[in-house]
Amino acid sequence: MYSCVIARKVQLDNKTSSEENIQSGLYAVCKVYSDPQNKFYKKELSFPDMVIAGKNNLLVPEINGMAIPFFLDGKSKLSGIQNIDGKALGVGLANLIFSISSIRLDEIYWPEVIANSTSLNLKVPEQKELLTKELPKK
Repeated sequence: MYSCVIARKVQLDNKTSSEENIQSGLYAVCKVYSDPQNKFYKKELSFPDMVIAGKNNLLVPEINGMAIPFFLDGKSKLSGIQNIDGKALGVGLANLIFSISSIRLDEIYWPEVIANSTSLNLKVPEQKELLTKELPKK
């Protein structure tokens, strides 16, 4: 299972919304509690695979300075990417795609996934139709 936290507006308490304070707070918590090498490591805590907190804060899993797609309990830690200049969401989405692409899935037929996930009564063309013929016009 992949888990991530995406929060557009972030503040540490009712008064603190400074980017530096939020960054240092997030990074400190993750460095202290998610790093198995740290004496305060909390094995019983579960960490998400990624955190996007506001427009400038991104936390991703890493092992020995190398970005990895998933948080591995007891092996990886969450690290902050700094100086991201308003690109946390974009870089976070790229990290999500990195995670998805690292999972070996069979080919997914997206029109069927979309049709099955909505309450709309959508006609799903056969995959061969999409590849070989023009779609019927309304």
